[in-house]
Amino acid sequence: MKRFAAFTFLFAALGVLAAVIIFVTRSDSPSAQATPALARRSIVEAAAGDAPEFETSSAEARPSANIPLSGAETLLDVLAFNLDADQEDEQVLVVKRDDEASIRIVVADYDPEAREWIRSWEGVSAATKIKTFQVIVSDLVGDRNLDLVCSGMDEEGEQTMTVFWRSVSAEEPSAYVPIASIRADSIIIEETDRPESYKLGQTNGESWKIAAYSRDEESDNLLDQVRETWAFSFRDGVYVSESVEKIPGAQIEQRTIARLLTGDADAFERFLDGIWYRETDSPNGPNARLVVFDPFADEIHFIADGLIESYGWEDSHPTRYGIFIGGRSMAVASMRRLMDVELTGSNRVGLRIFQDLRIKADISEQWNGRYRKMGPGDSEAFARGRALTLADEALLEGDWNGPDGATLAIAGDGFRRTSELGEERGGKALFTIGGKTILQMRSIRPDGLAGPVENYEARLRDAPPDGGGAATLELVPVRIGMDGAEPTGEGASAWTRAAP
Repeated sequence: MKRFAAFTFLFAALGVLAAVIIFVTRSDSPSAQATPALARRSIVEAAAGDAPEFETSSAEARPSANIPLSGAETLLDVLAFNLDADQEDEQVLVVKRDDEASIRIVVADYDPEAREWIRSWEGVSAATKIKTFQVIVSDLVGDRNLDLVCSGMDEEGEQTMTVFWRSVSAEEPSAYVPIASIRADSIIIEETDRPESYKLGQTNGESWKIAAYSRDEESDNLLDQVRETWAFSFRDGVYVSESVEKIPGAQIEQRTIARLLTGDADAFERFLDGIWYRETDSPNGPNARLVVFDPFADEIHFIADGLIESYGWEDSHPTRYGIFIGGRSMAVASMRRLMDVELTGSNRVGLRIFQDLRIKADISEQWNGRYRKMGPGDSEAFARGRALTLADEALLEGDWNGPDGATLAIAGDGFRRTSELGEERGGKALFTIGGKTILQMRSIRPDGLAGPVENYEARLRDAPPDGGGAATLELVPVRIGMDGAEPTGEGASAWTRAAP
C-alpha cells in the first residue's frame, strides 16, 4: 500500500514538471512575444451603406505601444486598425512631442520577416488641444483605401481636420501623404451614396467633399457665414478649394428650424436644454419669468418673484411645430402641468400652459408667451457683485471712548469692552454687505461659552483736517438677512477715538 502511494506521488510530480516546461517554452516563443498589447481595437465591418463602420472596444485598461518611443514623446492613445486588409492590425499611436505643439500620429506595423514591430510612418496634425483630438479611418478619396482623418481644435479655438492618404508608391506601401489640412469654425465631411459596384469591390467611388464653415468677417450679422467647399483632385493629389459662398443668417436660421421640426422629440428636448426667459420682460427685472428645461434630469423649473416651481418631466410628444410636454409637480403630486412648446425661431419658442382634467395649473396664464434662450451675452444681466466681502481689519482698530465712561478696544480679531456692567472680551469680524460696513462681535462668557452675536453697522467719520476734533464711530444695531443689513430699531451708540 505504501509503495502504491509513493508511485502515485512520483507520477503527479512528473506531470507538474512537464506542464511548467511547456508553459515556459511557449512564453519564450517569437509568436508569443509578437502579440500586440492594444488599448483599443477598431474593427472594420462591412456596412449596409457605402462606407465602413468602426467599432471600438476596450481590451486593456491602459494604452500599450508595441514600438519604443523616444524620450521626447508622450503616448496619449493607442488605436488598432486593419489599414491594408491583411491578417494583422496596425497600431495608430497618438503622441505629443515636447518640442512642438501639434499632435502627431504614428503607424506601427508588424514585420513578419524580422518578427518585430516597426515604426512604419508618422505624420503631424493641425490640432493642438489633446482632449478634442480624435482619429477615424474612412475612404474619403473613393479608391477603396482607408485614409487617416485627424480632427480636433487648435490654440485659436478653431476646428481642424488633417487627412492622410495611403501612398500608392511601391517602395513605401505603408506610408501616407497629407492631402488636406483645413481650419474653420466647423468642418463637415459630405458623405454621398456610392454605387453597388463600389460596395462589391468592383469599381472606385466618388470622392467625398469637405465643407468648412466660418463667420463672415465682412458682415455685421454674427449669423452670416462663409461656406468653402473642398474637393479631391487626382491630378494634384490633394484637396483643393472648389467654391466659396456666403450664407445669410436668415438662411441658417431656416436650416436650424428645418432640422428640429422632424418629429424627433428627443432632438427637440436637447434643443430646449437650458434657461429661457420671456421676451416681454427683462431677465433681470422684477417681472422676469424664467423657464429652465433640463431633459437630462427630467425636470422643468419655473422661476418668478423669487419662487421656484419644479416639475418632473414625465413625457414628450412631437407636434407639427414642436413638442407637447406633460409634467408633474414635485411638491404636489396630484398637480400636472401640460405645456405646448412651439418653435418660432432658431433660439425662440412659444409656450402655452394647459390645465389637466382636474386642476388648472396656471390660473392667471402668467407663463404663456414667447421665450428666448439665454446665451452668454444675456447671462451677463445676472452678474452681481459679491454679496459679502471682508473689510480692512485696521479700519476700526484702536481705543474708543463711549457714553457713560464706557470703553471699547479693538485689536486684531478680538475686542475688549468695559461699562458699568463690567468687562467683556471676545472675537470680532469686519465685513461689507450691501455697501454697509458691519462690525460683528461675540463675547465669551465667564463659563467659557460663547455669548450672543451682536451685529452693528459701523459708520466711521474721520477727524476734521484742522485737528479740532477726534474721529467718531457710530454703531447702529442691525439684523443680517437675505436682503442685507437692516436696522433693528434699537438705539445707536457713539464712540470717540481715544487720544494716543
